[in-house]
Amino acid sequence: MIRQMTDQDIAVISQAFSDQGWHKSQDLYKQYLKEMKEGKRLVLVAELDGHFAGYVTIDFESDYPYFKSHHIPEICDLNVLIKYRRKGIGYELMMAAEDYVKSKYDSIGLRVGLLSDYGAAQRLYIKLGYNFDGLGISKEDKYFVYFDETVVDDDLVLGMTKSLTYILSNARLEDLEDWMRMVSAIQSDFPGFAYDPYKNIVRKNIQRGTALCVRLNHRIVGVMLYSPNSKHLSFVGVDPMYRKQGIASMMMDELLMRLDDIQVITYRSRDKRGQAARKLYKKYGFVESELVEVYGYPQQKMILKR
Repeated sequence: MIRQMTDQDIAVISQAFSDQGWHKSQDLYKQYLKEMKEGKRLVLVAELDGHFAGYVTIDFESDYPYFKSHHIPEICDLNVLIKYRRKGIGYELMMAAEDYVKSKYDSIGLRVGLLSDYGAAQRLYIKLGYNFDGLGISKEDKYFVYFDETVVDDDLVLGMTKSLTYILSNARLEDLEDWMRMVSAIQSDFPGFAYDPYKNIVRKNIQRGTALCVRLNHRIVGVMLYSPNSKHLSFVGVDPMYRKQGIASMMMDELLMRLDDIQVITYRSRDKRGQAARKLYKKYGFVESELVEVYGYPQQKMILKR
């Protein structure tokens, strides 16, 4: 569970980090709580099985020059207890922070350290679609130039930003490789998937204008193929890192503007792999039709008539 920090959390958080040998005084969290009440900061706390597991803060008045001048809120002080790492808690905290911010802002930023201690964080941020701001290394809000000298420590950072605005459009031929990169991560969800034949199908759909994609930071995170002649939704997929954010619904809304009646073949009702897809289709009014097999795998046709 992820929720906002309260004053009851202060002692618990400080003690939890003390137990693993990290000094984080209660004064730090008292200051965070004060800034929360002033609207300057948000602190989100993660719990696992009722126990504190980690937290992240969002600074709405960042001192980092680029964020300040562009009114970009900054994610900072992401911390997960060592015993709860590799359980996806850092990812869930980041997603919760982004969900909160995108209701008020178009983008979000963060700074990441350069030392190996920050290796896991660096990989996570890149995987989540953050891009370096291109301004180089900074420390205490000062950017470095050639031949500057400094002490290498935790305050030596690179700035990163991420757009929180999804863009839906027809795919272009230059998108083909990025499309295939995304689909390669979910190909096991599609019986009979074959890379090269599928790539050729995508290319033909792009040329016909029947391939939709959703981008975030110029990276494809959702795709859809359809046929206006047979009124068939032939493929829809969302990057696993960006699911449950309305991307599939964005594509479905666009498809419903282009087609009236639609049919799709998906997993049968008792197949766990089809639960999310069937839920999506039923939300839009699709009804169950005949049972079929595709590449020897049991599936079902669903139909929408308007």
